[in-house]
Amino acid sequence: EALERVRNGLTAPLEYHMYRRRMDLTLLAQSAGFFKWRVHRHLRPAVFARLDDKILGRYADALGLTIQQLCCTPDAD
Repeated sequence: EALERVRNGLTAPLEYHMYRRRMDLTLLAQSAGFFKWRVHRHLRPAVFARLDDKILGRYADALGLTIQQLCCTPDAD
């Protein structure tokens, strides 16, 4: 479901990777060192597109990904 929301432009790729790693909003916030409300805000596509590499790096580290992997989703089947 999260992958479809990303493909439809309703949410950022961060949400897909968060659920793929079996995390919820609270766990991702704790792992990345952000407040929960800030992670929720970063799930919006327009906000996610403006994040700098430092913030993306924190998310990538928490999810065990590279920044490039974090910013994209798998191809359609």
